[in-house]
Amino acid sequence: MQRWALILSGYQYKIEYIPSKENTNADMLSRLPVDKPDSASLDEPICKDDTTLADVYDHTLHGWPRSCARDDELDPFFVRKEELSLENGCIVWGQDS
Repeated sequence: MQRWALILSGYQYKIEYIPSKENTNADMLSRLPVDKPDSASLDEPICKDDTTLADVYDHTLHGWPRSCARDDELDPFFVRKEELSLENGCIVWGQDS
């Protein structure tokens, strides 16, 4: 989620109110029944392979190169490299170390 937050932070947004009766797509999903999650599944960590975030983690830990080849995946992170840090093994954006 943090990756998307970084990518989407480069855009300007205009927030517009839409009454719920006109917002049927989102409203339908909000009213679907949700089963309770299995408590055993909550104890298991969810790990996914993401090579871009692995590179960002490595660069944040060991230092970023002086320039980044025009890599569309790393570019949003490279421009914010001074704002990235690691905390408990997680990439954190905008937190004072």
